[in-house]
Amino acid sequence: MDKRLYPVAAHAIKDVYSGNCIDLGTTEFNVFMKMLGPEEIIIVIAIGGTDEKKDWLINFDLRSREGIKIGAYRAAKEIHERIESHHMIPPHYRVLVTGHSKAGPTAIAYKKM
Repeated sequence: MDKRLYPVAAHAIKDVYSGNCIDLGTTEFNVFMKMLGPEEIIIVIAIGGTDEKKDWLINFDLRSREGIKIGAYRAAKEIHERIESHHMIPPHYRVLVTGHSKAGPTAIAYKKM
């Protein structure tokens, strides 16, 4: 993994927790465009984790779909649908999907879609 992505991911998650996000109810995310170099741009999908009481109810639901907890799968599907319907990711860019806490599995589920 490109070590330059770690601080990019951390900064993007921090932005989501600071309120710079799209709130889907129990899932908050945003899409950022970041410069990695003079001619290298990456798209970052940052997904926030557990930050509300109702998130804990989702965390304790251990059912799974396609090997991913059902809450993470549903959140990833919702994010994917929002991004697609609003054309939030330009074609031909590298995409980094990152998630904190309960959003780690959501990020994995998103990448599988």
